[in-house]
Amino acid sequence: MLEKEFHISRLIKAHLKGGLNAMQELELNAWLELSEDNRRLFNDFNLEQEVRNKINKYESANKAAIWSKTMSRLNGHKPLKSTTPLWYKLTAAVAAVAIILSSIYFFSSNDGILEQVDYVNDVLPGKSSATLTLGNGDKISLEQAINGKIAEDSGIIITKTADGGIIYQTDKNSLKSSQEINTLSTGRGQTYMLTLPDHSKVWMNASSSLTYSMGLLQKGVRLIKLEGEAYFEVSKDKMHPFIVESNGQQVKVLGTHFNISSYAEDGATQTTLLEGSVEVRNKLNIRILKPNQQARYAAGDIQIKNVNAESFVDWKNGVFSFENESLQSIMRKVARWYDVEMVYQGTEEETQTFSGTVSKSSNVSKVLKTFNDSSDLKFKIEGRKIFISR
Repeated sequence: MLEKEFHISRLIKAHLKGGLNAMQELELNAWLELSEDNRRLFNDFNLEQEVRNKINKYESANKAAIWSKTMSRLNGHKPLKSTTPLWYKLTAAVAAVAIILSSIYFFSSNDGILEQVDYVNDVLPGKSSATLTLGNGDKISLEQAINGKIAEDSGIIITKTADGGIIYQTDKNSLKSSQEINTLSTGRGQTYMLTLPDHSKVWMNASSSLTYSMGLLQKGVRLIKLEGEAYFEVSKDKMHPFIVESNGQQVKVLGTHFNISSYAEDGATQTTLLEGSVEVRNKLNIRILKPNQQARYAAGDIQIKNVNAESFVDWKNGVFSFENESLQSIMRKVARWYDVEMVYQGTEEETQTFSGTVSKSSNVSKVLKTFNDSSDLKFKIEGRKIFISR
């Protein structure tokens, strides 16, 4: 089905440039005769200048959401629901028109009509890597370490697996109290995955660190301290609660899946629950989260809201996912993953929000082009600095 819509979009684009042959004219005319919606769309985009005007008009109707829906159908990503109304309600009868509209815009911008990404040196995406600091102060670069046993203490073995992660194993496959403190840290442009002694799994985002005892147990609880962001799949153990401390907040669980984002530059700690139940507390408040809820902790206060929880853990699957999110918030994520510095040139107070998904495996120029395709922002890459202007 999609092949037909994209073929029609190319015909319309070629018509705008005066490049249709006789056979293509017949194809386009036949499509126009199919419905009033087709003719209305064609008339709206009959001139290239009208394309520009229409794009500007659709900015207030969240074009990013329309394009996200289109791309989601192409690459299999689950589309996000936008809180901003679309320029019309998508129904089965007009979905093809939305795809064609998005395609005309996409193909036109790819041909340079709205080319606004300028770069001297492109930036490659990040990679799986981390540094493990042992209790004696020794540091191990896990990217360079060979597969197999990399450390051992008091019957606890740390092994690097074939997929590049690390796993903690005990000689009797049971948790142990340990005074040996480990810190696992990722830099900018790095992510990592580890398996703890209780078989819980943790995925770490860029610029993050986890601190924990080698045997995981401290005073009868499974305790971890987090800076940055991590996604947890916690094994059930009613005898030993799993506690994550981050920036004045404490999350307590018995066994569940959840994500915590606690970057200092974001100004708040977000705890998002996918399944199970978690207790979020500080010195004054205790709140219980249900699946698809998020706790936002800032300035001593905990606020709860309903969210699409899956979109907050797409990062571990190689995707930037955002829903009605500010430019500044998104660019902080981009900066951490690509290890770049954002320089705002008169765009510090930008209020436009974006919704959609973008692959993290692309070079940074392709990511930025996604944003300039849905706004009038301009991006210039110079080394590891990205200048954002209008």
